[in-house]
Amino acid sequence: TTPDPRRLVGWFSYFAVESYGSLMVALFWAFTNASVDADTAESSYGLVVAFAQLGAVGGSALATQARRLHISFLYVLGGCSCALVCGMVALFEYYFAEEPQTEARRVASAVDEDDDEEEEPPPPPVEKKAGLFDGLDLVLRHSYVFNLLMISTLYEIVLTVLDFEMKIVGRARYGADGRGAEEFARLMGQFGILVNSVSFLFSLVLFSYVVRSLGVRSTLLVFPVLCLVATLLAYGFPSLWTLFIATALLKALTYSLNEPALEMLYLPTSNDIKFKAKAWIDVVGARTAKALGSAINDAVQGNPGLRTSLPQYGNVPTFVVSLALFGVALNMGRRYDTIK
Repeated sequence: TTPDPRRLVGWFSYFAVESYGSLMVALFWAFTNASVDADTAESSYGLVVAFAQLGAVGGSALATQARRLHISFLYVLGGCSCALVCGMVALFEYYFAEEPQTEARRVASAVDEDDDEEEEPPPPPVEKKAGLFDGLDLVLRHSYVFNLLMISTLYEIVLTVLDFEMKIVGRARYGADGRGAEEFARLMGQFGILVNSVSFLFSLVLFSYVVRSLGVRSTLLVFPVLCLVATLLAYGFPSLWTLFIATALLKALTYSLNEPALEMLYLPTSNDIKFKAKAWIDVVGARTAKALGSAINDAVQGNPGLRTSLPQYGNVPTFVVSLALFGVALNMGRRYDTIK
């Protein structure tokens, strides 16, 4: 297969995967945060993330065989796996989901069967219809929720820039022909194996220990410090393997440490914040942060004088963003300890 930026199926696949990740993952965590307390989260969130990485490790391992299996076959296999997930969700709902008990049934169950006098159940309360911008209103009205937006999105700018730098340097090494595309796919498969293996092991073994030992407040500071270190390393040593290792470790700790810790910040909030505000933060906020990171990449790539030194110039704004992220994490940890 000859690489071509005009292949619409590739663009459609990218948007489909990004949209699925934005919506379904956010919905899963919103439901989970509304169902557990802080102690349960500390002991179980790492386990949840660990098992979520098993599929990612398997997919990455298959990607390393792109030259033998061919990218088109892997694409079809990925589509079949999505259909399998839909079937699993349907089976889970069929066997385990409980039918919600209506107000009338709750009232009827409370009436004594021997009571000859039948009473009509009271009318259900009128519920306020949810609006499209309810979540945004919560984000703007409450400083705690606004800081949740900042700490949940700023790191996406850093990861977007570092990930792009790694891919640009790697793609230049392997060339633009078909064989180069397969070799690059193999590199990205190795990248995925490293990211998800580290994430799996850290989530399974260390997440609960780190949170219980350091506390949520100190745990929130770990990732911003690592972002600062990674941007400095990428600036000073902009080789493929420096970018490869730095980006892989940051992404691994994003899944296994940072994001589960961020989810715990929602535990002392209301259900409206857990569902409505979180939807705006994880979908609109995260996509906007990625767009800002892409704008930095585009600005550097579009300037002939800066293009040859992308890791240096691209990492100047990401260092500033990492400093801002550290400040927000410091504030959020203090406020979480106050209200939990």
